[in-house]
Amino acid sequence: MARPDTLRSDIARLVSKEGDLRKDLARQRTAATNASKTASKKRQDAAKTKSDSTRKMHERSAEQQESKLAAAEKEIGRITALIADNIKAQAAKQRSLTDAEASERRSSDQQDKRRRREEISHARAVARAQAPTLAYVEVPVPEPDKLRVLYLTANPEPDEVTTVAPDGTTTTVGRYLRLQHEVREVQRELRGAKYRDLVQPIELRPAATIDDLVDAMNDVRPHLVHFSGHGWTGGVVLDNGDLQDPQELPVEFDVLARVLAATDSPPQVLVLNACQTLAGAETLLPAVPVVIAMADSIDDTAAIVFARRFYAAVASAQPVGMALAQATAVMQVTAVEDADLPQMRVRDGVEADGLVLVRPPGAQSARDRSTVLLHDHGIGPLAVRLLRHVQSLETDGTLGGALSTNAAAAALDVDPTAVRTETRRLLEGGYLATEQTEVDATGALDLLGARLTVEGVAVLAG
Repeated sequence: MARPDTLRSDIARLVSKEGDLRKDLARQRTAATNASKTASKKRQDAAKTKSDSTRKMHERSAEQQESKLAAAEKEIGRITALIADNIKAQAAKQRSLTDAEASERRSSDQQDKRRRREEISHARAVARAQAPTLAYVEVPVPEPDKLRVLYLTANPEPDEVTTVAPDGTTTTVGRYLRLQHEVREVQRELRGAKYRDLVQPIELRPAATIDDLVDAMNDVRPHLVHFSGHGWTGGVVLDNGDLQDPQELPVEFDVLARVLAATDSPPQVLVLNACQTLAGAETLLPAVPVVIAMADSIDDTAAIVFARRFYAAVASAQPVGMALAQATAVMQVTAVEDADLPQMRVRDGVEADGLVLVRPPGAQSARDRSTVLLHDHGIGPLAVRLLRHVQSLETDGTLGGALSTNAAAAALDVDPTAVRTETRRLLEGGYLATEQTEVDATGALDLLGARLTVEGVAVLAG
C-alpha cells in the first residue's frame, strides 16, 4: 500500500477511536452526575432522620456514591487525556499525508515529463525512419536571376517657388522635379555598365499609384525597389491616379512596409530618393533588409547624381555598401552640400558590404555565400546561423530537437525578435519543419521536434 493510503487509513482509525473515547467520556460524565446527585440526597436524608441506625445507613450509601463519583472523575480525566493525544496524533498524520501527497504529485509530474520526452523521441525516431535518408553533400548554387529593379516616380503637384524683384513685384512659378531626367541618366549608366547583361531593363512606373506598387510587386518580383519623388519624415508621396485632378497621395511608412512585406519574395534593397525619408528606415527594415534614404531635403541635381552613380556601381558588381560609398564620393565633388544626405540602414545580421546584387558567372566566392542566399532565397546570415543551431539540436539526443527562440537568441547572442522573425520565415519557406509550434505569453516560439528539411540541408551544404 502506498504511503498516502496508509496514512489515510491511520487517520480513519484515529477518528474512529476518538469517537469511541468521546462516547466513553459521555457515559462517565453521566455516571459522575448521577453519583453526585445521589450522594447529596443521601447526606440530606441522614441529616433529617432522628434514628441513628437510619442515619448510618444513609451515610454509608452517600459514601458509596461519593466513591463512584471519584472513580468516574478519575476516568473522565484519563479519557480526556486520551482524546487530546488522539487529536495530536491525527494532526501529525495529516501533516505527513500532506507531505506524502505533495511528494507523490512531484513524482507524477516527473514521470509525465519523462513520458512526454520519450513520446517526442519516439515520434522523431518514427519520422526519421519514414523520411528519406538525407546526405550532407555539396549542392551547386543555382545561377541567380538577372537583377530586377522596380523604379517608381511620382510628382503630381509642382513645388511653388516665389521670387521678389528689386522693384518689389513677386513672381510665383510652379516647378516639377526632374524625375524623367533622373530615369534617363540611370538607364544610360546601366546600358554602359560592365555587366549590363545581368540587369533586366528597369521596370518604370511613372506617376506611380499605390495600385502600381502592389501590382508591380506581384508582376516584377523586384530585388530592388526605388522611389523618386517627394517625401517627409512620416512617409512618401504617390499619385492619386486621377487624370482630371491629379493630387498627392501621402503613404505613411508603416503602410509602405506592409505592402513591401506582403509577398513571398520581398525585395532585398529599398532606395528612397526623396527628402527626409531616413526617418522611416527603422519602420521599413522588418520588410526590407537594406534601406537607403535621405537624411534631409535633397536638391534635384544631387538626387540625380546620387541615382546615376549608385546604379552604375551596382551594375558593375559592386556591393550595395560600396555603391553607396561611390555615389556619395561623386556627390562630394558635384553636390557638396548634399553629399552626406544618402544614408543606409540595415537589418541585424545583414552585411551591406557583402550584398552583391549583380554577380558575374564564376565571381562567387566562399566569402560571400551569405550574399547568394540573401539574393536568391531571402536567407541572411542570421537564418543560416539559426539553421546550424537547429542542426546541432537534432544531433543532441537529450534535447529531442526542441527549439526555443528565446534560448536560441541567447545562444547566438542576437535580438529575440530577430530570431522569431527568421524562424517564421524558415518555416514558411520550407527550410525548417516542426511537429508542434507553441507561442508563450512573451511571443516567443517553442518548436517541438524542430528539424531541417531537404531544402534546409541543401542551404547548409551548398
